Amino acid sequence: DNFPYYFEDASTKELLGATMRSAASQKAFIAFEAMVSRFTKANKTVYIVLPSTTGAIFQPRSMITRSLTDLSFRIRIPNISTSELVSQLYPVVAKLRQVAANTGAFTIDPIASLCNVSICPVLTPDGDPIHKDENHLNPAYVRRSVRYLDSVVKVKTKRLASGRT
Repeated sequence: DNFPYYFEDASTKELLGATMRSAASQKAFIAFEAMVSRFTKANKTVYIVLPSTTGAIFQPRSMITRSLTDLSFRIRIPNISTSELVSQLYPVVAKLRQVAANTGAFTIDPIASLCNVSICPVLTPDGDPIHKDENHLNPAYVRRSVRYLDSVVKVKTKRLASGRT
């Protein structure tokens, strides 16, 4: 929301815009699908990691509130609805899933690991922030708790150890 994103190729540079219907967005997905297709046609296994939990509401600083009349601060823990987040991400996720279906790529959904049926927590049970900022997970949380890439990394590590790619 804070920064403009562009699609740029040899002939154009266009603002992606707020919707997935912009010409630049369509060009970006066409180019992405072509790239993924080249990899899968070369017998490469491609994993598309779907969008994660992002947004200003996940920023740890946004949980700290303070008033001019009171020098202390308070922690405000937001309730982030999983269904609302999934709905918000749906246009991008649907396009990425279609690219995977068209090319034979696999998708990995971080939301399925990071959120439960009803909410996407912003703090661990110990009270530590899950996110470092509005777009990135806290590295300590990732080391302790994130497992959605493990099976892919383990398979690749085994292949490299055996001399296969």
